[in-house]
Amino acid sequence: MTNYARDWVCNPNQDNTGRFISKEKENKSMRSMRLSDAAWHALALKSAGQKSRTDLIEEFALDKISSKEAILKALEDFINSQKENYGKNGAQKGKEFSTDSRSWDYFKKFYDLINNEDSKA
Repeated sequence: MTNYARDWVCNPNQDNTGRFISKEKENKSMRSMRLSDAAWHALALKSAGQKSRTDLIEEFALDKISSKEAILKALEDFINSQKENYGKNGAQKGKEFSTDSRSWDYFKKFYDLINNEDSKA
């Protein structure tokens, strides 16, 4: 009998049933959490099939992701969502997305402030 489950698994972090393989040496216990549908889907998008939602939550809870990295990632996600949605407005048709307009000035200043926070001592 052919193991069809193994055929669709292409992520080395998953076993032949599609479950993520534990990377932690510490035993984990089943927990229950209430999340909105939006938060659940956002976790799936952020994991992009490379990490489980549990791994993302643990990284955040254990400060494995710095605040700076989290903020920069959120800002980059925002820019990408704006790029994807650009051109749907009638005034934007035929124009190319750019962050060089004046309306992006303070956003870019904030991005630079976060990005360069380590260089200020």
